[in-house]
Amino acid sequence: MKKLLTSFIIIGMIFSIGAGKKKQQSAKKTMNSVFKGFLGLVPYMNSQMKFKDPSNKEEIHTHLTTLKNAFDHASHVKTFSLPGFNPTYEQAKTHLKETLEAFEGGQPDFARVRLRATGQLCISCHTQLKANRGSFGPLNTLSRKDFSSDYDFAEFLFLIRNYRKAERYFDKEINEAFEKTRKMSKINRTSVFAYRGNKIENSLEKTLTIHTKVKYAPEKVLPIVEKYSRNKYLDSELKGKMEGWIAALKKWKKSSYKGKIKDSKELRSFIDQNLAKYSDSFSSFDGRNDIDLLVASGALYHYLYKKPKSKDTPEVLYWLSIVDEHLNKSFLFSLSELYLKRCITDYGKTTWGPKCYRTYRDKISHGYTGSAGVFIPEDEVNELKRLKSFLK
Repeated sequence: MKKLLTSFIIIGMIFSIGAGKKKQQSAKKTMNSVFKGFLGLVPYMNSQMKFKDPSNKEEIHTHLTTLKNAFDHASHVKTFSLPGFNPTYEQAKTHLKETLEAFEGGQPDFARVRLRATGQLCISCHTQLKANRGSFGPLNTLSRKDFSSDYDFAEFLFLIRNYRKAERYFDKEINEAFEKTRKMSKINRTSVFAYRGNKIENSLEKTLTIHTKVKYAPEKVLPIVEKYSRNKYLDSELKGKMEGWIAALKKWKKSSYKGKIKDSKELRSFIDQNLAKYSDSFSSFDGRNDIDLLVASGALYHYLYKKPKSKDTPEVLYWLSIVDEHLNKSFLFSLSELYLKRCITDYGKTTWGPKCYRTYRDKISHGYTGSAGVFIPEDEVNELKRLKSFLK
């Protein structure tokens, strides 16, 4: 079981989060179904040929159906009803439904790609939670030898929220990549090679996420980024991005923000200072805003988790959609549209409902705009009409 283990084993774990005593048995039953479906798929997910082999079609279909049904029947888990988690849960249900439909429709390659992407949905939920230092049950049997690289093992540890150990293996992956580049540079003495893979950047991004979005400790990650930014084998583009990270981390290190927003007054102040400039903007950035957005993501999720029924909820959902839109290029699976929809359907009659609707409408319009004009598909037009019906 290599890196594909991260795609589904995490899903089962979250079913146990937030389940009350009366429903623990039901949650455990759901989790067992997830593990059963996942473990049955492991031999096929690792091989494109096996996944496409007609002789394996029936068994793969059985396990995919098990996974889909497990999600469909998991609505009793309390955490999945919270506004910060529900969009991820609903997206996961849709994702698995469409994966099964693709497989049934004779598109095994597409179905396999979708399976491999599911882990990113898990990250969206898990980075809202604190580090997990308790027992990992059957996951305790897994070690570095079960994975093809330090990076794959680090990503697995990151997903199960064993952040301290994950950092160590991300660090090992970075040093190994630089060492390989150094050796290549020695062979060709005419020039100094710059590392051009993505493992260093991905490892640094995960480390940044731990110390900005999850734990909020910019003072701890700053020296790590500074150390690697001085490496002569660093690609110039990544080096420029890291310089932006360093400047932002120094700013947050001096900030009065301590990792939590206590009330509406602090929420107003935080948004005005750090997020107002992103309002109604869906343009991409070069990464220099990553730290601000990661910190904001953590702050907003924490506030939503602690105050799910607050009058501020629609506003928080709106800003989460803005933050997710900017971060989705590299850090996280974007749930931007889902947060806007939740804002519209649940809070359409508040002052934020129309704003969320306009933002969603403009986002859809922009996505279907080309040189010949705007051509929005009929199903999207109908969805806009449905969403508008929730407003005043």
